[in-house]
Amino acid sequence: AATAGLDNFHNAFASIYQGRYLAGIAAGLKLNEMIAEGKITADQAKMGYVGAYTYAEVISGYTSFYLGAKSVCPTVTMDVQFTGEWYHVDYEKNAAEALLARNCVLISQHADSMGAPGACEAAGVTTAAHMKLAPKHSSFLLLSTGHLTTTTSPSVLQQALRLTPTGVVASKKVL
Repeated sequence: AATAGLDNFHNAFASIYQGRYLAGIAAGLKLNEMIAEGKITADQAKMGYVGAYTYAEVISGYTSFYLGAKSVCPTVTMDVQFTGEWYHVDYEKNAAEALLARNCVLISQHADSMGAPGACEAAGVTTAAHMKLAPKHSSFLLLSTGHLTTTTSPSVLQQALRLTPTGVVASKKVL
């Protein structure tokens, strides 16, 4: 838009890190649930994050995701694995599998394919994916363990929304 020279045409970009912070809160609450159920110990609360590139947007995204999780699960740690591509199913799948091999019990991503969530589904590991389904849909957060068609319990999502610093949610739909 900046090069078009039109007065009524402008660039705009959302503050994606805010949604990633919310996703991190939901992920941290899921980790707490896993700890309370005895599925993992507090010391095993390790997340993995598949990032496309070492760009500022990706770095601020995974930092926000981590800080959101840490705000509700103080023992959480996180490893990041980069793919070098915005969309590459195999690279994203391989990155998620590498994180799983490093004992990550929950995976998120800042990449565009279903490679990482697919790897998590195959391994029965929780994925926290912030996705946009199609231009007509709003972004949503999907927390899933084992099956990508299921979402987290309503209480976890309600807690995440209630714990936001501003109380404002940009999405119109939560699926």
